[in-house]
Amino acid sequence: MDDTAMTRQTAQDYVDRLESRDWPGLAGLLAHDVIYEMPQTRERIRGREAFLRSNAEYPGDWHLLVSGPDGRPANGGGTALVSGMSVRRPA
Repeated sequence: MDDTAMTRQTAQDYVDRLESRDWPGLAGLLAHDVIYEMPQTRERIRGREAFLRSNAEYPGDWHLLVSGPDGRPANGGGTALVSGMSVRRPA
């Protein structure tokens, strides 16, 4: 498997583990000193445990949408990966 294929597989594994709420599996993909930044809210989450806790405790029925740079759903053949999160709040 070449570097591009490995990167695509890792990105897909990341999305799959988040979608299935597989926290131990997700932990295996993250560096212990991961930093997750959300510029729109100026939040910064430092460390694997904090990142996992943030996702596990995030309110609502959230899901990741993987799309290409044009915003259309990704088909795995592109050169870029963009992910977004949608949250459905209880009525």
